[in-house]
Amino acid sequence: MVDSLHNQDIDIYKVSTERYTCYSTEPRKKKPAQMERDSNTTVPDDVIFQSSSRGTPSTPSTPSMNRDISPPPLKRRKIDKAPDGRQVKEDSSGLEQATPRHDEMYPTAPPTAPPIHKSPFILTSIRDLPASANKGCISLRQLIGDPWVTKLWCINYLIDVDFIYENIHPNVRDVIDVVFIHGSWKEGDRNKKRINEGVKRHRGATVQQAWMNQAHGVQHSKLFILERADETIEVVIHTANAIPHDWTNMTNAIWRSYPLPKRKSGTTQSNSIGQEFQLRLIDYLKQMGKATADLHKTLSHYDFSAVKARFIGTVPSPPKSSRFPQYNKRQYSVGHEALRDYISQIPSLDPSLPSRIVLQCSSFPRPRANWLKNLFSKFLSNITPERKPAESQFLIVWPTPDEIRSSLNGYVSGTSIHMPWFRYGKDGGLLPLWKEILPFFAGWASSLPLRSIAAAEKTIQIRKAQRGSAAPHIKTFIKFVSPGKADGRTTDGEQVSCNGKTLGQMSFIDEMVSKQQSRPPSKYSELNGTVDDYRTIEYALLTSANLSPQAWGHGSDPDLSKDTYSNYEAGVLIYHDLFRDGDLNWNLRGVYNADEEAECAKLERTTAVRVPYDVPLRMYSKSQAPWSGGVSHHEPDVWGRMWEVDDGRDTSRMQEGESEDDEAVA
Repeated sequence: MVDSLHNQDIDIYKVSTERYTCYSTEPRKKKPAQMERDSNTTVPDDVIFQSSSRGTPSTPSTPSMNRDISPPPLKRRKIDKAPDGRQVKEDSSGLEQATPRHDEMYPTAPPTAPPIHKSPFILTSIRDLPASANKGCISLRQLIGDPWVTKLWCINYLIDVDFIYENIHPNVRDVIDVVFIHGSWKEGDRNKKRINEGVKRHRGATVQQAWMNQAHGVQHSKLFILERADETIEVVIHTANAIPHDWTNMTNAIWRSYPLPKRKSGTTQSNSIGQEFQLRLIDYLKQMGKATADLHKTLSHYDFSAVKARFIGTVPSPPKSSRFPQYNKRQYSVGHEALRDYISQIPSLDPSLPSRIVLQCSSFPRPRANWLKNLFSKFLSNITPERKPAESQFLIVWPTPDEIRSSLNGYVSGTSIHMPWFRYGKDGGLLPLWKEILPFFAGWASSLPLRSIAAAEKTIQIRKAQRGSAAPHIKTFIKFVSPGKADGRTTDGEQVSCNGKTLGQMSFIDEMVSKQQSRPPSKYSELNGTVDDYRTIEYALLTSANLSPQAWGHGSDPDLSKDTYSNYEAGVLIYHDLFRDGDLNWNLRGVYNADEEAECAKLERTTAVRVPYDVPLRMYSKSQAPWSGGVSHHEPDVWGRMWEVDDGRDTSRMQEGESEDDEAVA
């Protein structure tokens, strides 16, 4: 299992099906002849790594894109047209690709910092959506392709070297220095081999391996750092792997510092927020060892005063044995500890108002109640019993099988979205574990079916984020504060009592979670609140971290104390008080398209925050299941494919508390 954690996102399916089969108590049944896997019905091995910056690659796949594994087979028919009517051509690997809607130019100059009302989080462009849906978004070429870049640092989990070079400006492609940093430590690892082969094909390319301690951890953070000829440097923290799959038709986002100048000798930084961001980032990079020695020294010479954000990273715990080298002692908190430290400092907008803490990610390993509630408590660290908070809800945004089927890439999108523990029972019903957390789940888009009578009763206002057909690989954690009731089924003035205890004793979280679980989902999908409930934002976090102990740390869960942190993760937290103008308060406003973002310029002391999902959120119905690549899906997707999983596992073993320590990362 360790090997699978250091390979491509899609590997989990090969490993998962083998793992589940080995638990089977019955011999595997042979599939009918018409369902046999063959070369004509299997998704090509390089589907995730194929070059897709243009719809149809004009050249054969490079050696770095040849893979020796296969995901579950996707049954498909011959396709002549894309679901939207565009012509389709077959590339060299046999996978149909729609012709691109538009071609994009390389930037001609470095970026300039936008007005303060613009969102600090920028969605990535979606290749197969119209230009109107990509307004205010950014592509990889626009991000790293200006000709002023002299050195590029690419820190990521999955890296396609050739793809990165395709997006570097052609005028500097042969002279620029590019350093790739990954965490694939095991000899023979396919990701490591592919990167090493890729750098040999490009002048100026080098590769470094981040120091790893935990066998079950990965270098999962995603950063670009760009050095430019005008002696500025730019830090980009984002959610996409450095592969075509993530930068074409998957929803991702970036945060960027914009070019930062060199600090003049003998001067100090004017902004303590920016200076702390710099120090935490440098301390984080030091934990990677020799791989980033030059980088963190370089960063120390620049002025981060313009940065209005908090850096939240996770690094592997130091080894206990003296046999292992310990490069640097960590100076700052990380993971859930850093989250608690920062959120506890955020002035609560109004504790008497209901709130929704919306957690959205692309990987959700087997949930553990103690750990999950401990993490929940960190997101409410600025609430104390004395403030008597109104009812809060935790909501988890996760796509349904229908949303994956109807996405631009169909089932192929699901290879980046992992819930490996989810299974149906022997009777085809939902297992108790899923039913326990079902009240927390909401869909990704506004596509969940509502009761038809609802439309007749009243007009439903919905804000579409223009990403409903682009499956989510993004990870966001946002607290919305609402002036209305948190739930239509609650009574006015109802509050959750803390009983005079502190959050550290978990009584408040226990009561809140129990109350939310006690309300069974409806037979139909229901809207959670109104559009206005998703306008005011207290804080927002964009990060590479999924909902797992490996990403956030094991915390106070006594069952998971064997180590503290496993992964490298990187994220950026923003909140209203960071933008305060002297004694004047500042507002963060959730926006769902570029036009709404522009409207924030007309509002006083307001900064937009681009939200990637449709609102109001639509809760799962009581019979609804989440997307999971570990179960078969026989209904064809928009490309005419079906998702087949050969799983002989005895699902009753899951109900007995089977270990799910291994995280499917994405």
